[in-house]
Amino acid sequence: MNQCALCASELSQNPYKDGENAFCCNGCLTVFRIVGSIHNFREHPLFQEALQAGIIANPQLVEKIDSQPSEKVKCHLHVEGMWCPSCAEAIRLILMRKDGMISCLVDYATDLAAIIFDPKAISKAQIIASINKMGYSASEFFAAEKSRVSRSLWLRFSVAVFCAMNIMMFSYPLYIAHFGIATDGFELALGWFSFVLSLPLISYTAWPMWKRWNVSLRSGSFGMETLVLIGILTAWVVSTYHLWLHKTSGLYFDSMAMLVTFVLLGKILEKKAKFSAKETLLRLTRCIPKKGCKRLTNGEYSYVPLKEIIPGDIIMARLGEKIVLDGMVCSGEALVDEAVMTGEARLVRKFCGSTVIGGSILKQGNLIIEVTKDQHKSLLGQILTLVEEDFSLKTTPQYIVDQIVRIFVPFVLCLSLWMGISYGPLRALVILMIACPCSIGIAIPLAHSRLLYLFAQKGALVRNRSRLYRLAANPLFVFDKTGTLTEGKFQVLNGIEQLSQDQQAVLKGLATHSTHPICLAITEFIHAAAANVENVSEILGRGMVSSYKGKTYLLGSEKLMAEKEVIVTSSQLEETVVYFACDKTCLATLHLGDRLRERLPRVDGVILSGDTHSLVSHVAKKCHFKWGKGGLDPLEKREEIKTLKQQGQVVVMVGDGVNDAPAMAAADLSISVVSATDLAVEVSDILMTTEHLDALPTLCTLTAKCQAIIFQNLFWTFFYNGIGIILACMGLMNPFFAALAMACSSLCVTLNSLRLR
Repeated sequence: MNQCALCASELSQNPYKDGENAFCCNGCLTVFRIVGSIHNFREHPLFQEALQAGIIANPQLVEKIDSQPSEKVKCHLHVEGMWCPSCAEAIRLILMRKDGMISCLVDYATDLAAIIFDPKAISKAQIIASINKMGYSASEFFAAEKSRVSRSLWLRFSVAVFCAMNIMMFSYPLYIAHFGIATDGFELALGWFSFVLSLPLISYTAWPMWKRWNVSLRSGSFGMETLVLIGILTAWVVSTYHLWLHKTSGLYFDSMAMLVTFVLLGKILEKKAKFSAKETLLRLTRCIPKKGCKRLTNGEYSYVPLKEIIPGDIIMARLGEKIVLDGMVCSGEALVDEAVMTGEARLVRKFCGSTVIGGSILKQGNLIIEVTKDQHKSLLGQILTLVEEDFSLKTTPQYIVDQIVRIFVPFVLCLSLWMGISYGPLRALVILMIACPCSIGIAIPLAHSRLLYLFAQKGALVRNRSRLYRLAANPLFVFDKTGTLTEGKFQVLNGIEQLSQDQQAVLKGLATHSTHPICLAITEFIHAAAANVENVSEILGRGMVSSYKGKTYLLGSEKLMAEKEVIVTSSQLEETVVYFACDKTCLATLHLGDRLRERLPRVDGVILSGDTHSLVSHVAKKCHFKWGKGGLDPLEKREEIKTLKQQGQVVVMVGDGVNDAPAMAAADLSISVVSATDLAVEVSDILMTTEHLDALPTLCTLTAKCQAIIFQNLFWTFFYNGIGIILACMGLMNPFFAALAMACSSLCVTLNSLRLR
């Protein structure tokens, strides 16, 4: 053998050996000992990585791999430290200038960055390092630390409040001296005290603004923080200059302090309502099983990682286990709970030739399954991919203030510079102070915080406020049925009242021997003590047989009754029907199903469900909705949502389960009910904390009122600023009155926001 057993390079006279295999270097020997037993080991990721890292010495193989088209890699990053939508846009612009970047979406509302890149040109570590160099904190969403940044923001705000309160106290003698009232001559000392307290304000508390300024210079995307920072810096420089000249009439440390404090307050209000999609992707990932019981070449079954199971492999699913991948039953018979994927509350019988869905759970029996789809193409894998894509597209809407700021900021900067050159720095300072009052920063957050409070009173917790405006657009509500409009609990509707107390005791005694949902519902419904029945046997998919005091008792389907020659009357209803019989006499016909919730909403709505079409249509009629469509799997629900959106509808999806997650992610806004699964809660924009959904129309009305108040706040702020800028340019306003005007503007915005009822 003249070639290396791993990389096929020519061997030297003294090769490295391991049994019959010879290697050109120690690196090849080490890698072979790890991957050599794997079929087609040269395609293994470890082999590829070792080759790229130079551990395997074969330039021809490296050149061959480099010449192959690279695969796109998608990653989600958690980005902390963004202060406005302009931050997200700046990050996107800077990253897209780098080689290897294919696409980049950064969402300010969720702190999520969805990035697609070429791994040969740039690595994930380089992308994270680039974001960190901008002054933000990027990490993989598995390892993001949100609390650290929140504590930092609270600490900066606390320092700002402490300094501002003391500076305002020190400024009191300066104000009364300004109006000609005699003081004891401590103004200069108080001015120096204010200067000392201004140092942490201009440095530590304003540090995020300095970082934002740096990013603005690099990206050319300027936000309101630019005006705020320039105003703060100008006020500090002018005040320090006057203090150095022993003048106390031109000190504006108090205005600077209040400006910093109000801006930080606005950011805290935003942070409290901000939703992170990190947990959603974590929940989705955890829903996918990590291992499956696969049949090996020697015929034995062993648990292997999911990535090692491919279409055509044979897997086993045992009682109580989760079916790991989509497939077809080769042998065995079982009852499977597919509710988590389809929303269907009834157990589904599976036998040879039946298809099974990955993520469903075996409630009775065992199955041998031939895999038909890998983990990426399975239904659960597609749900993960689609929800990721929909979150990437669900970016923060650009408020009108963000669009105005793009023109307003450069205009004010140029105007203040021209006025400063023509009339001195004092007039430039007044323009900057009147142009960037904190009312601009709190116009939207204050109205939203009031709206969030009113939503909470109605039993609705808002998790993503950037989507709330959709409720004001006369939306179409799309409801899941099971667990959303109904109680989601399989229970006895009627039939047991036909039985005597002794017969109910026998029925309960028979039902206690099974964990089937029908038996559990019967056991819970009957309060009498259970009889001690004997010789209980369960016939999979049909029912149960037992004996008591010499008589044979049956509980099961019409098919079981026919096999035991018991005459029953077929039911034409949509509910689940089982029969209870003694010997050959039917004692009772039991109807089981799911009850509608109380206080359902009177809205413009439709139903999409996995239940039968006739039952869904019946429920839609009872709820006074437009229509209902049944028999839909999770991906079909998502397609229905997309179709409604293409028709121009604003769609709000209300659901409760994993099967609703793709539709909820694709909708304009999603609401999860109080009994929702963890995944549905994480995907939702609003979480209902009450079982009653009749508050939905009120939420729409409140949102429409909030939108009107927001536009009033913005109109007042910019109108007020416009008048103030004109007066400042004419020299009719000094910094003292500019600071007073700033406080009045903020007070007006605050009072207007409190009008929301």
